[in-house]
Amino acid sequence: MACAEMADTCFCTSTGGAPDDPAGMDVMIYPVEGGYQVRALTEKGKKIVNSEWVIGNGEWEALPSFPIQNSKFTIPNSETWSAHFGDDFWPAMSERCLSCRICAYVCPTCRCFDVRDEAIPSDNGHHQYERIRCWDSCAGTVYRRIAGGHNPREAKGERLRNRFMCKFHYYPEQYGPMACTGCGRCIESCPVNIDITEVLNHFAEVNV
Repeated sequence: MACAEMADTCFCTSTGGAPDDPAGMDVMIYPVEGGYQVRALTEKGKKIVNSEWVIGNGEWEALPSFPIQNSKFTIPNSETWSAHFGDDFWPAMSERCLSCRICAYVCPTCRCFDVRDEAIPSDNGHHQYERIRCWDSCAGTVYRRIAGGHNPREAKGERLRNRFMCKFHYYPEQYGPMACTGCGRCIESCPVNIDITEVLNHFAEVNV
């Protein structure tokens, strides 16, 4: 569904999207007065809605135009992140971080997980275990801890840095697109006001 307006924390236009971006969609739904306007974009979408356009009153309407409200800014490129890997900015910014991981839990692109073996009740005299995959986050204090207790990202600054490097350097380097949609959910949810756009604008400025 297209967004009728951008939230104050949204910066999707900076990450290559838009409130009404149809990329990758089979069907787009647009809120209009009195209901919704539906547009089929692919053959699969046409099969879903049985026609190219479906409108509440059955009549043709032009696509609604949604205002782009938020200013667009530059996302630092991959080389910029590498150049500032060792900056003092990371430990300074991380002084605010609680390692609560809420930024990852509301993020549509965070995908890290842990695998655990959990004991389950058994009445046959044997020990039984279930292997489960659990959502995890690089912001967690034990995320990278290995056997023997060594943790290569023990400091909060290292973990915070990895979150940004993953989204804007590691993932694009390996797969192409950046791992951030610009939705702003992490900004809204962070209890200590760590703002992803503050970090992005900082490195865009220092690299000028």
